[in-house]
Amino acid sequence: MNFVGTARKLAPSGITVIAGYLGCEVAALKAVIAVESAGNGFAPDKRPIILNEPHIFYRELGKVSAAKRTEAVKAGLAYARWKTKPYPKTQALRYAWLGKAMAISKDAALKACSWGLGQIMGFNYKLCGYASVTAFVEAMKVSEGAQLYAIARFIVSAKLQRHIRNKAWAAFAKGYNGSGHAKHGYHTKMANAYAKRPKSERVVPPVPTAAEIRAVSGQTTPVVAAAKETAKTGAVGGVAAGATKVATEQAGWAMPWLEIVLIGVAVGAAYLAWRHRDRLKVLIEKAGDEAQALIDKVRGKEKPKPAPKPKPKKKVKKK
Repeated sequence: MNFVGTARKLAPSGITVIAGYLGCEVAALKAVIAVESAGNGFAPDKRPIILNEPHIFYRELGKVSAAKRTEAVKAGLAYARWKTKPYPKTQALRYAWLGKAMAISKDAALKACSWGLGQIMGFNYKLCGYASVTAFVEAMKVSEGAQLYAIARFIVSAKLQRHIRNKAWAAFAKGYNGSGHAKHGYHTKMANAYAKRPKSERVVPPVPTAAEIRAVSGQTTPVVAAAKETAKTGAVGGVAAGATKVATEQAGWAMPWLEIVLIGVAVGAAYLAWRHRDRLKVLIEKAGDEAQALIDKVRGKEKPKPAPKPKPKKKVKKK
């Protein structure tokens, strides 16, 4: 598999568009990218920046066959525990590892690497809206815009929008980097990276149009089709055709389903009250009259206590 792509750099407006898509500050999105990849999605040779995770390769091979996992362990390409050995220091060495790993299992090897600006693991391809890990990797070769769009799709699918909007870095890093985020200080690194951003970037851009998102991501098909993205997923122009997410989420304003239901109920009740306001007024008045009648009836059954009789004055006899 050839990993050299067009490797188009990200235009400054791309960050603004995707921050608007997510409904977060430009500074918050830049902080995440700074921590994950130092702002670079490609190496000088136009291959996406990657990092191998042999323990993930070990896990993924367990889903393929025990024989292949044994082969990878013997070759020193896989092991059960994270960072049993140091990471390869150069991109050339990391791609050399990937080539050997793919000879054992292509998909498992691609899933065991993190890719591009956001260093998203290959096994998360579905959360990014792709039909296969190969389609995901092909998109990562196209441009930093495609990589940035994959970051956004992952954040949406993993329900991390609220955390990046609120700059709740511990909660965000837990979902983005995994349970070991605290041990490696990802939340602290993101908080520090955010603190270094200028005040001019601490703004939430407006929700972008579908055309603006297409321009960043490189998609050739509409990002939003009718009320939702197209249900079919795959690679279109090297970028995902989309996942089944509602248009409001696509624009970065997704809410938990319970909140949507409650808001819908409240809006519906308010509309019905307005639509039938005259009838409702009559019913309220009738209910008030009936309540008053009941009160009067109860009071009428109560026998008033007789007033106490005045005590007779004692006659004083005259002597």
